[in-house]
Amino acid sequence: MVDEQFHKTLLAIPTLGVTLFTILPIIFMILVAFTNYDNQHQPPQKLFTWVGFENFETLLASDSNNLGIDLQDKGNGITTLTITAKNGDIITVDTTDANAAAAADALANDASAEFAYEVIGKDEATGKDIYSFTFMSDAGEDVTLEATNWIYVATPSFSHTFKQVLLWTLIWAFFATFLNYFLGMLVAIMINKKGIKFKKMWRTILVMTIAIPQFISLLYVSKMFAADGLINGMLMNWGWISQPLPFWTNATWARVTIIAINVWIGIPYLMLIATGILMNIPADLYESARIDGANAFQTYMKITLPYMLFVTGPYLLTSFTGNINNFNVIFLLSQGKPLAMDLAGNAGSTDLLITWLYKMTVTDSNYKLAAVMGILVFVVCAVINLVVYNFIPSVKNEEDFQ
Repeated sequence: MVDEQFHKTLLAIPTLGVTLFTILPIIFMILVAFTNYDNQHQPPQKLFTWVGFENFETLLASDSNNLGIDLQDKGNGITTLTITAKNGDIITVDTTDANAAAAADALANDASAEFAYEVIGKDEATGKDIYSFTFMSDAGEDVTLEATNWIYVATPSFSHTFKQVLLWTLIWAFFATFLNYFLGMLVAIMINKKGIKFKKMWRTILVMTIAIPQFISLLYVSKMFAADGLINGMLMNWGWISQPLPFWTNATWARVTIIAINVWIGIPYLMLIATGILMNIPADLYESARIDGANAFQTYMKITLPYMLFVTGPYLLTSFTGNINNFNVIFLLSQGKPLAMDLAGNAGSTDLLITWLYKMTVTDSNYKLAAVMGILVFVVCAVINLVVYNFIPSVKNEEDFQ
């Protein structure tokens, strides 16, 4: 073993680890994405099967007819029954109608029935289309509901939810990356400025947020901003507000609050990085700029920022893709809440792709769509890295900068 080939023996251990804990899970995830494996298709009761690209179509295709519906009474005072089928369809039926009752029984007993519908008119009161529904059980029996009793209201589809969650994920990653970057750089510049006293003290105070584990600090901050938390309590006691601010119950408030808290977490890291880089920028450059009459803003734009971007370009790229998968901040602060009626799969208004994937896996046991989500997250991160990498100053302008 201890000879000129010993390096192969040493490399065997990490290679085995990468194979077991990285490559095999990825292969397993890809295979699951092409099956109907979920909590309703698990052995030995019901085996899962190969479904091809059906899961990808569910998550990516435009909203289709069979992604879930909600039938609502038009106001005729009909006794109703709401049933949630195993495939996620929410169906309200008239229990006093024989046909509807038969459909309800088929769904309640089987809970895997499929349905089809067609537009047969428009409701004058609401302006919505009126549909005729035909339910088909696994036994092949068709049951049609009276079209005059019902209007169609679409329930959220996974494709719509994916687009909304992806959009918020990219918005979050942008602000979480660049707000921290520029504010952290600004703090470093201010502390390093001549005439500022107690530089070590200011840096120590900021570094304290790094020393405290995020699991503790984020959970505590989450409770502070709750409706009955410290922040709302103090504001109400001071008479500044009459009712609690909806930090976690309103989508816009929750998103802004999360971004602001993430700035508080991220600035110290960027401050430390920027401090080391700023100290290595030649003082002669600033002196020459001052002699040439450049003001502080011009000096920053022509000297400081280009130097920072050149050195930290790869960090910015990895930080952006890392924030796309920033599970801790979102889950520990808001758990993805508030929930939204227009989002499917238990997704919330502050859920990222990674937290929604977690919910689909752990909460809903929807492994098939979670696997597709994992593939898509990988594709998004890979595309961003490959496209942006060649445009960052560290790669594009290396010779010119030198």
